[in-house]
Amino acid sequence: MEIVDSGKDKVKKICDALKKQTLDPAKLEAKTIVDNALKEAEKIVKRAKEEAKEVYEDNKKKLEQEKKAFRSSLHLAATQTLEVLKQEIENNLFDKPVGALFKEATLKEEVVAQFINIIVSLLKEKGLDANLLAFVPQKLSKPKVLESLTKEVLASLPEHAVHLSEMTGGAKIKLKEKNLVLEITDTSLKELFSQFLRDDFREVLFGNKV
Repeated sequence: MEIVDSGKDKVKKICDALKKQTLDPAKLEAKTIVDNALKEAEKIVKRAKEEAKEVYEDNKKKLEQEKKAFRSSLHLAATQTLEVLKQEIENNLFDKPVGALFKEATLKEEVVAQFINIIVSLLKEKGLDANLLAFVPQKLSKPKVLESLTKEVLASLPEHAVHLSEMTGGAKIKLKEKNLVLEITDTSLKELFSQFLRDDFREVLFGNKV
């Protein structure tokens, strides 16, 4: 009986020794691997969040810059279009109501084409000339408008991107990706023009009391 017990003890000791030499180190190594993996995963998640935040901030900053450039282009385009109409307004200012004068002037193919040339050229300088759409009054001849556009503008605004619309005069340029619109119409020009007049003169021409 003692011999059997002694044999069992030896087997138990051998098993314990094997456990200490193989299983315990393996468990410890496995735990170390899991702990390291969790730490690495935390680092990856943290780094991903930081990178996502950087991308968001960069995109936000870029969008603000594009909006600023867009507003700058709108102001400059409006100012330049006033120069296009200056001669006609000076020649006819006291013969026709100013509103009708702007409407008549902005219903000419060559004038509308100049508006488009100015706007698209300014957008091109700002790097915002991709995916543009142009809208012109449906009373105009689209082929005649296209004939008056410059080659550089046609490169950014092909024929299929120019559409006839129900607007009363002028032109609209839409940036599809930004969902923004540059609008140089008879109404907007009349309002802009009125800002440059003396208060009393503005009241006579437009009937606005200031």
